Order: sequence, then C-alpha cells, then structure tokens
Amino acid sequence: MRNVRTAVLGVTVAALALTMPSPAAAKVTETWQVAINMPESFSIDAGGIFSITPDRQKLKVNGRKRTGRWQNFTISYPTLSQALKQTREKDQPQDVALSDRALTRKQSKKLSQRLLWIDADVLLVSADNPVCQTGVTSAQIQQMLSGGTRDWQQIAAPGTWPAGAPSDIRVYVPWRDGGSQLLFGMRAYGPATVAREADAVSAVPRLISAAVVAKYSALRANPGACAVPVDGISPNDATVASGAYPHTQRVYWVTKKKQPKYERTVRRAYEKYLFGTVGDQFLGTVGQRDRLRP
Repeated sequence: MRNVRTAVLGVTVAALALTMPSPAAAKVTETWQVAINMPESFSIDAGGIFSITPDRQKLKVNGRKRTGRWQNFTISYPTLSQALKQTREKDQPQDVALSDRALTRKQSKKLSQRLLWIDADVLLVSADNPVCQTGVTSAQIQQMLSGGTRDWQQIAAPGTWPAGAPSDIRVYVPWRDGGSQLLFGMRAYGPATVAREADAVSAVPRLISAAVVAKYSALRANPGACAVPVDGISPNDATVASGAYPHTQRVYWVTKKKQPKYERTVRRAYEKYLFGTVGDQFLGTVGQRDRLRP
C-alpha cells in the first residue's frame, strides 16, 4: 500500500499519525490504508472518519493471516467531481469517496454507492418566535442570510410578532474547527454572529430575535430549539429520512466496482467498522452531532 499523498494546491490531506513502534508492535507486517476522497464541504463533517479503525488488526488477506497497522487518511478536494474522478483512477486502488449526491448513470459504470448518513440544513428559532409555527420559504432564508431581510416583522404574519419584543433578526452561523460551513447553499453570509454550533443551538431558545442556521444533526444532539418549517415542511426524523424536507442531504460511501482483491479485502475490513457500531458511534457523537443513519 502507498504512503500518504503529498498535499498539492487545492487539496488537503488528513491522516492518522503513526506512533513509534513498540516491542509489542514488532510483529506488524503490513500497513493498511483506505484513502477517502471528499469535497471540501465534508472536511468539517467527516474529517476524522479515517480514525475509526483500531491501531492494529489481524486480517486474512489472499489466504494468509497477516497483522497490520491502519494508516487511513482523507483528502479534501475543491469539488465533488474532482474527488470522484480521483476515486475512479486505476492506479489508486485503495481510493474511496464520500459524496453528497447520488451517482449519475455514467459514474455508476465504474463506481458503486451505499447510503452512509442523512442530514439537513435547518433554521432554528425560539419557540416564542411566530415563524416557529407559520414557517418560512427557502427564498426568505436566502434573504435573511444575505442581509436583505433584517426584521422579523417582514417575515412573520401581520400582527403576530409579540408586542415590545425586539424584531431585528440576529443571525448566528456556525464556526467549527476554524471554518464556516456550507449551509443552505451559502458559505459567506451577511451581517451575522459567528458562534460554535452547539453553543448557538443551545442559546437560541432564550433569544426571540435569534436565527441560527445549523445541521439537523446538531439539533438532534442538542434539542430545545424550534426547527422552522421550510416551504411548508417541518424538519423531523421522518421528513429528513424520507427526503420530504427540501434541504435534506444524503451522504454516500462510494467505492470502485473493480478493485484488486488485496485492496478489496482491506476496504471491507474498514467497512465493518464504518457500517457497524463503531461507525454509528462516530456519526452519532463526533462534532456534537447525531446524524441519521439508514
């Protein structure tokens, strides 16, 4: 298996650092790798997904029992198409990918997909905010996030805003691991307060003028705020899982259809963790999020 790639312009590589070999590790005979290509939008969501495997493991590869040390890594590309293109390369047999959309018919000729998790972009407000019940449209969310709409009374039904309550919209956008997230198709926002996602989600019930954009999984991990209906659909486990909620995202695990036996055996060993209880725990806790699993 190859070593971790050198990062090039526009590509970020993250890997599990190896410790110095100890006497107990002397029997390690191989290094196993799964290289996970992903668009930059996943760098915060799934950047640590390479680390779910144990330090060492025994596998039966090509009829022989071997002891190996895992050295998985993730590679972030500016676009999803670049990540999938890299995954198709024959000279990178251990490459897989994460995709936030289903494969096209053309891509499916060489690649396979398996649903890994489901999430959604949500707008969170206080239960005292009238739009908690009446909802908003996708267009109104875009106006709020861009700064075009700055007063709740421009959105709430006439006469429903509580008398004396501040109505200036205070937008909170999540900051995680040094970067802003892609939410509702936007990464750059108008006038907004940057806050850690979990802190903003926890604070919004107390602030009637607050509008927090976040992932649905963050709300599942930190319940209490009101998830606003969008285009007439309320985000909940059922509507997000079914895709009825308009801002749902499905994340797929993408692999090569034709893969050498050695790399296929290693990948399947990794997948036992990813699609098992270890992966469920990772997806249900990392980043203070509880993602829906299929």
